[in-house]
Parts: sequence; structure tokens; C-alpha cells
Amino acid sequence: MCARVLGLCFLAVGAAWGQSSQSFGTYTYDVNGRRVLSSHSGMTAGAGASANVRTTQTLNGRRVPAESVDEKVVSDGPGGKVVERFVKVYDEDGRVVSSEKQVITERNLGEGRSEVSTAVYRSDLNGRMTLAERARTESTAAGGRTALQTVVERASLNGGLEAVERRQSTQRISNGRTDTDTTIYRKDSNGGFQAAAREVLSVAKSGATTTENVTQYNTAATGQMELTGQRVVTTTERPDGGQTQVVDVYGMAAPGRAMPNYASGPQLREQQIIDKRPAGAGGFVESYSIRRPGLESGALGAPVKISETVCTGNCTAPKAAPAAEAKPAQP
Repeated sequence: MCARVLGLCFLAVGAAWGQSSQSFGTYTYDVNGRRVLSSHSGMTAGAGASANVRTTQTLNGRRVPAESVDEKVVSDGPGGKVVERFVKVYDEDGRVVSSEKQVITERNLGEGRSEVSTAVYRSDLNGRMTLAERARTESTAAGGRTALQTVVERASLNGGLEAVERRQSTQRISNGRTDTDTTIYRKDSNGGFQAAAREVLSVAKSGATTTENVTQYNTAATGQMELTGQRVVTTTERPDGGQTQVVDVYGMAAPGRAMPNYASGPQLREQQIIDKRPAGAGGFVESYSIRRPGLESGALGAPVKISETVCTGNCTAPKAAPAAEAKPAQP
């Protein structure tokens, strides 16, 4: 799935690869079933730095930049690591419309404790960079259990930063199984923090197959948490170096169909199939297909191929600890 999120998912490991280059081309299909290049991303990495440019094709066939990401390791030592990431977004004519600088600082506090802080600076109308967001995550690990506390601050009307979101997460690892329970608290109209969402993730591996089960909850008007969706991801590694990933997406209603009994639980909305196969020296081809339930029977239909991504170059990263994320993921 990473290959379809062009230019974002592999940046975290770019600095650890050594000198390398990758080229991603994503193809979609027009109304006549013809394969059309929709976007391209080229990335180079080496000596603690990486650069990525994602381009798209305009209606007149001209290729223009859509997003560029440059990353460098400012410092790296036993006590921690500092990474700077610069992101630029372009309009359809290739002009820069927004710029962002992210400073990610990792600190090893010892005795199983660590801290990751991210400062996000965004350009204003005059092109000046101002601090727009800051996130800090404190982690404590002991006895197969890791507790994480995250605070997100954003720019307020008074010119400073104020806390707008808090996140509490607990991760337990036992017998090859990882369970993570995360609750997100957001500030309400009275200035207090209330539970807004919860996500429960379970990851288990058996042989060549890894199964991820993600269950999501949101706070309803009653103030109680209600089940809103579920995602089951089954990834199977193949002997040839490829893999097949099947993603079953459940929701409280399937597209185009009314839910006669809301209390019956989540229904299968779609099934995503991502097939990745090796191609050439270090490259791969990844196809993305979707199956959706029929309006009357509810049975899944035949797979419909949505896109295909082709990667050339050194596309396989070694198994290494990833760098910090730029900001906490939103549910």
C-alpha cells in the first residue's frame, strides 16, 4: 500500500538506505480501459538526506510538480536524533502554493523512556515561516508494555500555541501478538478535554501471514463511544519475494444500501486487494483492485483494477527502525 501513497511512506527510511534511488509511476485506467500514467515520483537518498518530487500530468499532457519533500538528518547520536523535513505543494501550473518545515527531535531519556517532538512551521501570505503546530510524545516501555502520551498544540488567535488534542496509547506484546489501544481526547467548547475517538489494533503473525485487525469508535451524541468501523488486513508473503494484501473494510452501512438494522454491527463495505510482485533488479509492480458488495445480494462482486504502481531502482528497504512520523495520524 505504501507505493500508492507516493513520496510519503518511504521517506522515513531514506536516510538509512545509503545511496539509492527509486522511481514510482502510478497508472490508472480511463473509461475505455486504457492504462494512463496519472502521477510519477522520483526519490534519491544517501548520506543522511533524501529528496522526493511527485509530478502529475495536466490535461494538455504537460508534467508539472505536485509535491516535493526534502529531508536531512541534522544530528544523530546516542542521546537522540534531529531531522528536518521541507514540504512544498504546487498548483496545476507548477507554482508553489504552500511550504512547510518540520523539525523532528528524538530523545533517548534512558530506562525505557523516550520522547519525540515535532515542530511544524508553515508559510504565511508573505512567505514567512511561522510555528503552526507542535506535537510531543512521551514513551515509557517496561515488561512488554509501552505507554505513550501525546499532546498536540496548534496556533491560536492570540498568537501562541494551545493544546487542542491529547492521545493516550498502550501497547502490549505477548506471544508474537501486538495489541495497541489508543484513545484521543479533543478540546470541547468549554475548554475541557473529552474522549472523541478510540482505535484498537491487534497484529498477529503466523508463518508467512500477518493479520491486522483495527476497530474504530467515535463518541456519539449520547457521550458514549459507538463502534463506527473495522478494517482487517491480511498480508501473505510469497516465496518469490512478492506479497498479497487483502483489506476488508467494514462500516455501519455499505455504499448505496440502507442499513435496516443499525444495531446489527458493521457491514462489509469493500475489499481491497493489493498484489505486489518483484520486477527487475530491486523493483516491483503493485496492482490495486477493489471488490464491492452488490446492492441486492450483498455478495462481493468481481475485482475491479483501479491502479498499478511500477517502481524501478532500489525499491526494497532493509529491515531497520523507522524514523519518527511527522505528526500523529488522525483517525
